Amino acid sequence: MLAAVVLLGGWWLGYSQNGRQNLKSDLNLYSRILESVLRNYVEEPNSHELIESSINGMLGSLDPMCELMDPEEYNELMVGTRGKYGGLGIWITIRDEVLTVVSPLKDTPAERIGIQSGDRIVKIEGESTEGITLKEAVNTLRGDPGTKVTITIEREGLDELIDYTLTREVITVDNIPFYELLEGDIGYIPLVHFSEGAGENLEDAVQELVGMGAKKLILDIRNNHGGLLTEAVRVTENFLPVGKTIVSTRGRIQASNKEFKSLREPSFGDYPLVILVNGGSASASEILAGAIQDWDRGLVMGDTTFGKGSVQTTLPVGDGYVLKLTTAKYYTPSGRCIHKGEELAESPDSVYRTIGNLQREVTGGGGIIPDLVVEPGKYSAFETDLLRRDVFQKFASRYAVAHPELPRPVVVDASAVGEFAAYLTDEEIAYSDEDLDKSREFVMRRIEEEISLKLYGREEAYRVALKHDKIVEKAKELLSKASSREDVFSLASGS
Repeated sequence: MLAAVVLLGGWWLGYSQNGRQNLKSDLNLYSRILESVLRNYVEEPNSHELIESSINGMLGSLDPMCELMDPEEYNELMVGTRGKYGGLGIWITIRDEVLTVVSPLKDTPAERIGIQSGDRIVKIEGESTEGITLKEAVNTLRGDPGTKVTITIEREGLDELIDYTLTREVITVDNIPFYELLEGDIGYIPLVHFSEGAGENLEDAVQELVGMGAKKLILDIRNNHGGLLTEAVRVTENFLPVGKTIVSTRGRIQASNKEFKSLREPSFGDYPLVILVNGGSASASEILAGAIQDWDRGLVMGDTTFGKGSVQTTLPVGDGYVLKLTTAKYYTPSGRCIHKGEELAESPDSVYRTIGNLQREVTGGGGIIPDLVVEPGKYSAFETDLLRRDVFQKFASRYAVAHPELPRPVVVDASAVGEFAAYLTDEEIAYSDEDLDKSREFVMRRIEEEISLKLYGREEAYRVALKHDKIVEKAKELLSKASSREDVFSLASGS
């Protein structure tokens, strides 16, 4: 405990006399309790484990994002920010004291099997997650590639829990796995992560698309859970003039209060822009969407974002240990707090105005509410069961062998649905003709995507998925009629 008292260091002097006296009294009490436990407990306890447990309890009482990391855990964190790790391909948090999915990553076990943003993980391997810490959950879900883990999901709108058994893989996340010039002069870029190099990756993709004739852009950050603050700023600089505020942080101490502004000329000029978001867009994604919205630089379309707007700072505390501590919250240029926690920083109906030329009304209260709300479609119970069983990936392998002359791009017709029905029968998977008929379009789309991925790779699978993406189609429709960025807003208000 002497070491703990010494660590008080300079900030001890910043306390009032009463504060210092109370803290000293509390530390003395802690020391006496620890000493009594070590001396009298029925079995000899491990002093290191006792102290580490008490530290974890202290941090857990603050918020789920605070934790003490040993050297190995800190190294894993750094690996994650560089875009490669082992696991299931889901980003998780603790929301309302429940382990919750922020977003699944594209082309990972979690995405392929149907895990959705907002899903609540209530069991892992049959054990309740009640009271689990974020660190414990991550350590349990990650494991050697090829091993399996079963999670039990509670999903809004469904009465029954769903069991998913997933096979772990090495997860490699490219910031931009694919980009394309769509019909006419509309470019499309999916930005799936804000790991190292995201800003430069985006600038390169934008410049190549502009060179191909793009004069309008759809930037898709749906299910992008975030990443590095520096990359969020760098990405946003591609669209805002020099000197414009991108995001600010506010905390209890002066050092936490910072403002980040654009320092580079934008690579995409003043061309019309649509940003696609959903409930899986979090943190760095919300910084980008909030800045674009507040400066009237582009239209934000989709569903309300996740609301993860707290800032974690890593603080070395000696012996290779690092404290990850929430030190501030993110605020958009107009002053809206991004964070949506148990205690909101502002009322959900707080009204702000954008600070660009249009002075539009925008709403605070956590997360970014799109300018044009387009709610995502939901899987039926039948479709959820098909995804849970991972049948499309398995069927695609059989179908590709039986049809070696498949064209590129892959297009399947109604006969493929008949073969799929036969496959379900062979696998003894129950279904009704009515279920299959209602889900015909969904089944054909998933078959096309899986075959494209198997035969021609991830980029081709993205192209096939775009054909069926109704939100992208809506964005294309707006942009095709717009000749300026202001046109996008007027067209959206009339849609």
